[in-house]
Amino acid sequence: MTKKWFFALLGLMLTCKTQSQRIYSANSVLATGNWQKLAVSQPGTYIIDLPFLNSLGINTNNLASSSIRIFGNGGEMLSEACNGPKIDDLLENAIWISDGGDNSIESADYLLFYAPGPHEWRPEPSGSYRFQKNLFTDSAYYYINISTQGKRIARQPSAAAGTLVTSFDDRYSHELDTVNFLSSGKQWYGEEFGVGSGRVQTAQEDSRTWDGECS
Repeated sequence: MTKKWFFALLGLMLTCKTQSQRIYSANSVLATGNWQKLAVSQPGTYIIDLPFLNSLGINTNNLASSSIRIFGNGGEMLSEACNGPKIDDLLENAIWISDGGDNSIESADYLLFYAPGPHEWRPEPSGSYRFQKNLFTDSAYYYINISTQGKRIARQPSAAAGTLVTSFDDRYSHELDTVNFLSSGKQWYGEEFGVGSGRVQTAQEDSRTWDGECS
């Protein structure tokens, strides 16, 4: 065995040993209590009010707002790398509750929480971002539980009065994933520009041909 292969094998063994020493939760947070699941398809701040809680089957009579808890880990794809981050259990999300200060969810009260959605914008070393679409689902799921004191968003100092915001940074993606030439695998493309066999379109003005791949 060459030195190169020896050190490669040694590194693999050390990695496996490290992974085997991970400490796991004794049980999932879902193991006890009653839970309601909800799905989100886009990133954004979501509002949950009294009618929505009732529609989930939650008894809202004398419901203490402090007892509402939301769990979820976002929705982006899990890492495919063997040494990538591993998620052990659902994490509790900090939420904002507007209840008038009486710790009771009533007619006009509501709660807010932020969900990043099923897809991901990954930062690049250059300072830009790369869009990673979730290839396996179009929704991210969150779980509501009524139990003890929930995690809350801390108050932040207000912006100075008269502050005028005229611009902000945003990101957009256009990725339909409607065509898969092999009807297999993860390589998908968007709109078909061509027609007929091979999806080849001929440019009339100079007789050049080009394929219709777009992603």
